[in-house]
Amino acid sequence: MKVTLEMDNPQETLLEELEYKGITQESVAITYAFLIAQEGKTADFAKVNAAICQKWHGKKALMRVKEMAWKHVERWSRKSVPE
Repeated sequence: MKVTLEMDNPQETLLEELEYKGITQESVAITYAFLIAQEGKTADFAKVNAAICQKWHGKKALMRVKEMAWKHVERWSRKSVPE
């Protein structure tokens, strides 16, 4: 049986997560992966990326989050189901 998981409004969820004091880059990366997978053509990545840079004070953090997110997207596409 194939299972499809979706997140309700991943962009807004991600922006809300960034307000949490203890949120990790890995947690944000998972939500970012849902954003890529579900709203890749319509998401406001400039807004999301700026918020990530602001949260962790720089582009290195953004690059780490994006790298982790794309690994999730690639894994999901190979397995057809997120882990």
